[in-house]
Amino acid sequence: MSKLNVLFLAGWYPTDEKATNAIFIKEHAIAVSSYCEIVVLTTNNTTKRKLFEIVSDRIEDGVRTIRFNYHRPYTKTQWLFYALGFFCVFRWLKKNGFTPDVIHGHIYYTSFIAIILSKLYNTPVILTEQTSKFPKKMLTWSELKRTKFAMERANYVLPVSNFLKNSIKSYGIDANYRVVPNVVNINIFFPKHKVVKNCKEKKILTVALFGPDKGFEYLFESFGELIKNRHDFVLDIIGDGPMADEYLKLTKQHKVNHIINFHGEKSKEEVAKYMRECDFFVLPSVIETFGTVYIEAMACGKPVIGPRDLGPSDFINDQVGLLVSPRNISELTKAIEYMLDNYDKYSPDNIFEYIKSSYSSESIGKFLLSIYEGVIEVEK
Repeated sequence: MSKLNVLFLAGWYPTDEKATNAIFIKEHAIAVSSYCEIVVLTTNNTTKRKLFEIVSDRIEDGVRTIRFNYHRPYTKTQWLFYALGFFCVFRWLKKNGFTPDVIHGHIYYTSFIAIILSKLYNTPVILTEQTSKFPKKMLTWSELKRTKFAMERANYVLPVSNFLKNSIKSYGIDANYRVVPNVVNINIFFPKHKVVKNCKEKKILTVALFGPDKGFEYLFESFGELIKNRHDFVLDIIGDGPMADEYLKLTKQHKVNHIINFHGEKSKEEVAKYMRECDFFVLPSVIETFGTVYIEAMACGKPVIGPRDLGPSDFINDQVGLLVSPRNISELTKAIEYMLDNYDKYSPDNIFEYIKSSYSSESIGKFLLSIYEGVIEVEK
């Protein structure tokens, strides 16, 4: 039996310059590429005089990826030309031998494009959603109208968590939902086989973009409370972003700068090494539609502390970590203190196997394949 042809329409996608940009879309593409012929169609978002211009058509990490520029003369008409660019490259693809069996749109602003293509070419359409714009109520009126129109006509809408699904539904969008989580690459993120403790200090790790959603201010305040009674731990922070200077000031304000090490942005391989060396992971986000970084830490066999009632609630349980209410300093402080004294009671092997069974490329790839096959069968 021949493989299904699946076209990914990617609103965001990693580039050579920004390798972690929307990496979750690329990881979905890689996951399902073992079972389907995948073509990823994405844009560089640069202004050109031509209606569209293909910049590159190459294999990236085993997945054929086509990048194009599109004509963008005026801000108010930008989305129209963005959509026309996708339509033109889609027709070019068909003329050159690739006819999709399924169109899979990623991120809300490709959803309308995906649904129009599906109607024009009688092709099933799947929409995956990741963005925090839904829980943060940041969609414009026109974005909401287009998104609602598309989602209510798609074969499936695949939010990455129940939290995000409920956030989308709060807009009154009546769609056929099915939660499909993000992927962790267990070839990069895996436990350390032999744990040898070389220092007396307990090592805590957090990894995030330095922005307002990650709860760093609550983390620093919590550490300020902890150091009043104990001094047996350090925090390593990996990441960078627009609030880096502000966060550095906050560590001094709470008098915890001497136990916090900022390491800057790192590659996934480097992040995995830090995760294997830490004792546990914490990130007290206030908005998190999924939180791939948590399952990456868990794939390294580490227990985690994450936010309750957000995306991580789907996968953090008592066997793998602790959930705390967002913005709750008292809960966060108690959770970190508990983990400092009990992290070694969690089984690294059990945590890894739990993640492998539900969030590995193999697991998510098979899950997506079953959805594709199901919609094609219904369409027959």
